[in-house]
Amino acid sequence: MSTSDELLLKIYEEIKAIKNEISEIKMMLIPEDVGLEDEIEEIEMGIKEIKEGKYREWKEIREELK
Repeated sequence: MSTSDELLLKIYEEIKAIKNEISEIKMMLIPEDVGLEDEIEEIEMGIKEIKEGKYREWKEIREELK
């Protein structure tokens, strides 16, 4: 293997390592969480209950528990 081939291989390996590090940083910075189907259903049910007047303030519930 010639010196230029070795240099290109080293550059290639470094680029691969940098790409991996960038991917790891992206994973930490960009949340990929999307609500699970059951979570979305619960949120929609909560919104529906609020519209129907079934919602109770937390203060009211907490007072009943005392």
